[in-house]
Amino acid sequence: MYDLEVTLNKFLNSICDCSNGELDDDYDFINNKVGVYFLVENTGHLEFKKAYSVDIHFYSLKVNKIDLLKLVDKVEEAIGNKIIDGFYFTHKNIYHLIPRDDKDKEHHILTYYANKY
Repeated sequence: MYDLEVTLNKFLNSICDCSNGELDDDYDFINNKVGVYFLVENTGHLEFKKAYSVDIHFYSLKVNKIDLLKLVDKVEEAIGNKIIDGFYFTHKNIYHLIPRDDKDKEHHILTYYANKY
């Protein structure tokens, strides 16, 4: 899993600033229009030992929604159904809708399976 996190961190940081942990509560959305982070987990299936679940989270203020959606499209085009350093990324058939108490922010998630080849 560590190899996937390193690979994904390098790849996403070549597109935008990204971290592999949740954004701080005091993240600066004024100077950084879109905050991006990712999470990697095992799929939990023993028969698929080299299969992982990847969620890439995008946050922005509502006024920067267009910038957020452009970045989502750019990342999706760069990573979707591609092999990156031996990991094949495919879309999950699950989409997350997360209700937010914070009415001034947008949140979008791209979800993938990553399989090591």
